[in-house]
Amino acid sequence: MSRPVAIYIAGTSRADEPHVLYALRCLRDFAAHVVIVGSDPALCGPRDRFVQHRGARGMAIAAGLGAVGPDVGQVIVTGAYAFGPIGDLAGIAAAGHRLAPNGLVCGYFSGSARGAHPAPSTDFMVLNGALIARLARADLWQGPPDAVEENLGSYLRAHGVPLASLSALTQGFAQGTAYDGTGLALAEGAPCLPCAIATMDPIYHDMAAQDLRRILAQLRTCAPRLERAIHGFAARHIPARDWAAITDAYAVLNEDGPVHLPHAALRIAVLMHVYFAEDFAELHAVARNIPTGFALFVSVANDTAARRIASHLAAQGAAAATIRKVAQNRGRDMAALFITFADVASSGDFDLILRLHSKRSPQLPPPVSAQFRTHLFSNLAASPAYVGAILQRFADDPALGLVMPPAIQIGFGTLGHGWYSNRAPLEDVARKIGLSGPFDAHTPLAPFGTMFWFRPAALRALFAYPWRFDDYNREPHHIDGGLAHVQERLIGYAARAAGYDVLQVMTQAQAARNYARLEYKFQRFAGHLMAASAPEQLIELQRARPPRALRLHARLARAYARLLRHSPRLRLWLRPFARRMSALLTG
Repeated sequence: MSRPVAIYIAGTSRADEPHVLYALRCLRDFAAHVVIVGSDPALCGPRDRFVQHRGARGMAIAAGLGAVGPDVGQVIVTGAYAFGPIGDLAGIAAAGHRLAPNGLVCGYFSGSARGAHPAPSTDFMVLNGALIARLARADLWQGPPDAVEENLGSYLRAHGVPLASLSALTQGFAQGTAYDGTGLALAEGAPCLPCAIATMDPIYHDMAAQDLRRILAQLRTCAPRLERAIHGFAARHIPARDWAAITDAYAVLNEDGPVHLPHAALRIAVLMHVYFAEDFAELHAVARNIPTGFALFVSVANDTAARRIASHLAAQGAAAATIRKVAQNRGRDMAALFITFADVASSGDFDLILRLHSKRSPQLPPPVSAQFRTHLFSNLAASPAYVGAILQRFADDPALGLVMPPAIQIGFGTLGHGWYSNRAPLEDVARKIGLSGPFDAHTPLAPFGTMFWFRPAALRALFAYPWRFDDYNREPHHIDGGLAHVQERLIGYAARAAGYDVLQVMTQAQAARNYARLEYKFQRFAGHLMAASAPEQLIELQRARPPRALRLHARLARAYARLLRHSPRLRLWLRPFARRMSALLTG
């Protein structure tokens, strides 16, 4: 049997789309040639044929079939709306010919047909024999994909054309929203996965109990290049916190038991900013939970602090540290990281870096400040066994670029409001340094408190940019919307843009404490809503219009934030008035 022709529906995808490049590479390696239907001719290789088309999926398939030619015995049809192909294309083509020599074989049946008759999913199809020319002429490709699939199934039944599936998977819809059974796709032998498994709203993902983390783990074994291409797709199209939710990008690690170190030695540095020299002992104790050797770099505000820290290390019999005095105290720990130690992070001398700093947060009540430090220190370096588990994660997964605690929520109003006044200035800074979104709508995926583990390459964009101390607010005007708070919220997005994954980690005790409070908060909120399911609750909240006073409060808060970004010194005079106005409008 001669090699088939492949039709790839690229749509509006660009030539650098990761999963599109993966699919075209696979198809070119097997097919006689590839017909690419889309809007970007740069997708074409030397043996490809390009068909300019910007319409819906069905009409694009019809355009591709019309360009195939009359003497082709088999056509494989897929597109940018699917992740694949998965598996051996020669075996898939042979199975397609065996199952329906003059018919259609789909990757899986679609759930769009409401009756007892299945409809073929257009995510992946193998067309055989005379059917190719018949479908090129058939008037059944108009409308949305579900209508096209239903019409196609009806056409095949009406004309007695064989229809088969490469897997037993049914791509059904749960209440019209979520793909049922997609988690079984690989076990069932499906040749692709619908992109909707990644792009659907996490609320509906949750209601359908999808397990994308398990799917990606399977792909990491059987199709590792596709697994990375899916992560690349997510970095471009899916907000970071949405992706973290649907892939369960969290880990609860054991802080007790024996220390297990990765087989490969990792060169580790600790970059520590110590503004309050008396806090160095606590920070050094945290760093000493690293169960391997590490190089210590410390930035300080003055010579007195430098001498005090050097004396402490000598008294402890610890290795000496590289101690640097910051040029000026603007930008606090962020300037110390991205300016004072930019050369260390960019040197190539270290595989992993742990970022720590003295964090007193004097503006907070003491119990809240203490809880914040515990949240950061425990979840980053609770014990040698715990750090060993983090190091093992990095050693096992070269794509892991950033490990951090989840967003602090005990004592803080970060739930749904973690941007504060930093979203607009972040987008400006991101454009300046060449980073793009998508950025999360309500709370960024960020290391709140700016302590984290990272691979230097994951944050290369932030270390390579020539920041200046003058870019940061003068003291004491360390405000939301200033560069330091913006950089804090850029870290996760910089890692994703560089092609690295983000993992949030917690100790068992911290996970239990945080889960208990999160569940209680959600129970309180949900109990005030009429609906019981999360999608219906979300709709109920979206339809509820806030009172006029709250809408005015939101507008004034945005204006206040813009004013302070341009004139931080006004905060000293405006804050008392702003607090009284806020109490009046929300009371």
